[in-house]
Parts: sequence; structure tokens; C-alpha cells
Amino acid sequence: MLVLETPRLRLRHLDPADAPFLLELLNDPEWLRLIGDRGVRTLEDAERYRREGPAAMIARHGFGLFAAVLKETGEAAGICGLLQRDGLPAPDLGFAFLQRFTGRGYAREAGAATLAWGRRTFGLGRILAITTGENAGSIRVLKSLGMTLQGPVRLPGEDRDMALYAWAAPEPARILILGNSGSGKSTRAKGLAEASGLPHLDLDTLVWEPGRIAVPRPLDAVRADLEAFAGAHPGWIVEGCYGELIEALLPRCTELVFLNPGRDACLANNRRRPWEPHKYATPEAQETMFEGLQAWVAGYYERDDAWSLRAHRRLFDGFEGPKREETGPADR
Repeated sequence: MLVLETPRLRLRHLDPADAPFLLELLNDPEWLRLIGDRGVRTLEDAERYRREGPAAMIARHGFGLFAAVLKETGEAAGICGLLQRDGLPAPDLGFAFLQRFTGRGYAREAGAATLAWGRRTFGLGRILAITTGENAGSIRVLKSLGMTLQGPVRLPGEDRDMALYAWAAPEPARILILGNSGSGKSTRAKGLAEASGLPHLDLDTLVWEPGRIAVPRPLDAVRADLEAFAGAHPGWIVEGCYGELIEALLPRCTELVFLNPGRDACLANNRRRPWEPHKYATPEAQETMFEGLQAWVAGYYERDDAWSLRAHRRLFDGFEGPKREETGPADR
């Protein structure tokens, strides 16, 4: 079963047909020297290792060691995955490749994908790795993955210390985008969400009753749904003009973006706005709101409510974290 893909590799579950590959890998001179002798001498031994090792760990924890297969040839080149070892407080990254496939960056490629998968799938904020001090290749890969040396560690039943490394997941981005209607918030948010994989929330979808034109939902319900969204995702992109809702998320925000291209740009963008089926049941329903929307957009610069330029300016100027204001033409 396929688990992960990288530009050159597929990481999949090991299966009984991989016994010849495992027999070769576990008797590779570098495996024996740097990892240890697992007593695998026959195909039956290799299948037992697979069944009692990687397969059992996957059944127990949902992760384990996977076959790293070359996309180009379909050949198993090594193994990579996460393990849960006795004596370590967090899962650790493990990898090994046949000697004829080393020196090509496969271990780093598979390792980076595995760290991201562990974070995304299991919410792991910290992943460890152990290696021997003489395993220069492994140490080089771990450092290239952003792992740092923690010190020596001795696992239960072992007679030598290992070097313990650790990786901490970077803090996920939580981006707020505010501005007038037509300023390009949705276009910017969708582009960022597509590039980053972060969930995207358009506050319009919370504020208004679905399928009903300009009928607001109760504010308590809106705030509850906003809190549920923010609490369910470690990272996110939220966009809207609703200052009171933006303000509620500012303490968690890692970047604030204020799109302020000016009145004429916002009005022009709204004239080019396509039908938004998540807001209006039909294009005709959207059209009936157009003149009112344009008047509201023009009034953004004179009003003093929570959805106005003045409110957005106060929020932006008062935010002490990373922020930027963009006053150039908005993309739509």
C-alpha cells in the first residue's frame, strides 16, 4: 500500500515479496557495521523480520518502516519511516539504503517526506533519530533535515551509547488577510492555501445564512464556528473584512496582511467578479446585490464600523507581529 510519494521515490508498505530485498539489505556490510546483525540469513528470516518488525509496528502505531521504491525502475532501494522504540520519549526517524543507492540524496528525500508526513498525519511536533557516532552519512542526512544533536542515549538492552538527534516541527503559519471587498483577499488566500496546503476560511461563509441573501447569522454562532475552525487546525489562512472576527484571531496570528489597493481598484475588481456559488444561489441573485455592494465598498473609506478602513487601520497598526500592507493594484 502506497503511503508517500516524493519526486523520485514511492514509500509503501513492505510485503512478503520484498523478502529478497530485505535479505540483501539486512546483510549489507554497512548495515551490519553501523546498525547491527539481526540474524537474517534466509528468505524465511527476512519475512519473519518484516512481519514481526515493520508490519507489527504499523499495526500497533500506524507508522513503521516502509519500502523506498524508485519511481523510475520500481526497484526497492531502501527503507524509511518512523519507529516507536522503548527508551525514547517520541517516535524516531529510521532509514537505510543499499550501498549501490547511497550518495544520491534518496535518504534525505525520503526522510524529509517522512517528517512532514508524521507532522501532518499524527500531529507530531517532535521526532527523534539515533545513530552511531561513526555513521557520518547518517549524521549528514540528519543535519540536512534540520535535526540537532541532543547528546548520548543508551537504549534498553544495548551495550553502547548512541547519538540522539531531534527535529522540532516549525510553527505552522496562521495568516490573516483583511481589506475591503474587491481588494483581492480571496484570490490571495486561495493562492497561499494552494501553495502551502493550509486550510482556507472565507469569513463570508460564517457570517451569512447559507442560501439567503444578506441575512446574517447570530454572532454567537459565528464566533463559535470560528473558534472551532481555529482550534481544529494548527495552521490556517483566514480572510475577510469583519474586523471583530479578525481581532478575535489576532492573538494566534503569525502574519497579518492588509490589502488596501484603494477605492477605484476595489470597485473595478467587483465589476469583474465572477459568480460566487458559495455565497449566492444563482448569478442573478448575485447581480441583484451588485449596486448595494458597490455602495458599501465606496463607503468603506468613510464609515467607522468594524468593517471599515478605520477599523482595519487600527487593527493593522496595533498588531505587533509580522505584518505587511499592500497598496498596489489587487489581483483578481
